[in-house]
Amino acid sequence: MIYRLLISLFVFFSCMCTSQTRESIRKEMDRAQKVSEQYASQSIKIYSKTLKDSENISFDEGILESKDALSKIYFNNGEYENVIKISSGIEELSLKLNDYNRLAGMYRDLAASYSMLRLNNQALQTLDKAKIFADKIVDQTKRHYTTALIYDSYSVCIGQANQDVKKMIYYVNKSLEELSKISDNEKRSTIDSKYDLIGFQYFRLADLYYSELKQNSTAEEYYQKALNIYEDPKYTILPSNVVILYSSLSDFYYSQKNYTQSIFYAEKALKLTRKYDHPEMRKDIYNNLFKAYLETGEKEKSKLYADLYTKLNDSLKRTEQKSINTSVDKIISDKEVENRNTLNKVMVLASIICVVLLVLGWIFWKNKNKRLHQEYENVIAKISQLNAAAETEKDSSAKPQKEVDFVEKEKKIQISNSTVNSILRKLEAFENAELFLKNNVSLNYLANYMEVNHRYASETLKNEKGKTFSNYINNLRIDYITKLLYNEPKYRAYKISYLAEVCGFSSREVFASAFKKRNKISPSYFIENLSVSGQK
Repeated sequence: MIYRLLISLFVFFSCMCTSQTRESIRKEMDRAQKVSEQYASQSIKIYSKTLKDSENISFDEGILESKDALSKIYFNNGEYENVIKISSGIEELSLKLNDYNRLAGMYRDLAASYSMLRLNNQALQTLDKAKIFADKIVDQTKRHYTTALIYDSYSVCIGQANQDVKKMIYYVNKSLEELSKISDNEKRSTIDSKYDLIGFQYFRLADLYYSELKQNSTAEEYYQKALNIYEDPKYTILPSNVVILYSSLSDFYYSQKNYTQSIFYAEKALKLTRKYDHPEMRKDIYNNLFKAYLETGEKEKSKLYADLYTKLNDSLKRTEQKSINTSVDKIISDKEVENRNTLNKVMVLASIICVVLLVLGWIFWKNKNKRLHQEYENVIAKISQLNAAAETEKDSSAKPQKEVDFVEKEKKIQISNSTVNSILRKLEAFENAELFLKNNVSLNYLANYMEVNHRYASETLKNEKGKTFSNYINNLRIDYITKLLYNEPKYRAYKISYLAEVCGFSSREVFASAFKKRNKISPSYFIENLSVSGQK
């Protein structure tokens, strides 16, 4: 009898402890949710602990909610591999709990992560699964809202995959159609979410009409619709979405040469970013302000924001490197005793190699400098010829000789002479408009611009320009920035990373590699010699 009583008491107190533990986990998840918008790193720590605690007591709801929250934070931070890792086992848990809404949402995050990693087939397949589970959501409001998010993701994934603008616009409108089905009589938080997403979809349409279709008046109408929602005090909008809208408006008005409006919206965006930790957004805004103030002639303000941009960019790179170094230090510490002798041998070998390289470097140093300087002189001569040619271009009827990167005698497809001539005229217009400076230029983009299929575009570039698409675009960009550095001394003071952005490259490294391939010297060497020679 006493034994049974003890067992009953043990079970009772175990249940009580488990209940209290579950309650404490829920309180911690509520705390994490409150700090997630402003302090992402702190919320990750809290959710990681609630996930571990939930797994320890087999608390399925806690596991799923923690994974869901972490998935969203990782995605917003650009940690797409972590989104994929944290999504493991979600379908089994969600089906066990009949939580189709959460499952559809997590599959949407997973699809978006695949898309950002350029795994487009996996992304679209995962979105198809998300749509299947969204259709099973019983609550109509949740079903419409979740489906609207999935349609938005379809649009984004298609943009990443093939930039089919018509399909992107179709899915954005499908998203708006689902949102329109949500009643305005719902609770306040639901209405806020509805209009937050409607505003964002208007912004998406504005961006597509502006950047892809070049229909600026239509773009401005959608920007205004988004602005009307985001600045309406009766809606609570995510600050990050407002910043994105303001920043995009700043870009838009800069492109329209309305620098006053560009500065106005960039300043509004900057004011918001100071309220929470989004350094990447702030970096882009600094860049907008630097360019706009430069155009208005306010040199002091332009220099201020150029310096802020450079400092923040360098700080972000140092932080990234510090994180890498911390991981390396931990690995070395864990294996220090085991690998001590091997490490010593490696260090000795590395020292010997360094000495040999120094000796070889000294031997070849003079020859290398001589060769580099000759290449520099060649670039200067080429620019001088281009400047002279530009002055007499209108008076000359001679067709410029094409550069040839490779020779391909046999045509793979037959293109009529009239089509070739039409393509060449449009290529000339493309070059004169400097559209190659857009960082999202692709072969499909160029083909759409010339109103031909991509095979005709590629074949004409090969046969008439003697280049692949990549070489063609890179050479145009490098020639543009080389001439700009030669003719405009102020650009020589800018960072290489900024020069890369100016001429359309996605990174400093790719730009430096393309510059060296084109000019046989590095951009820093070219700038240094321009400055030393006193070239005006």
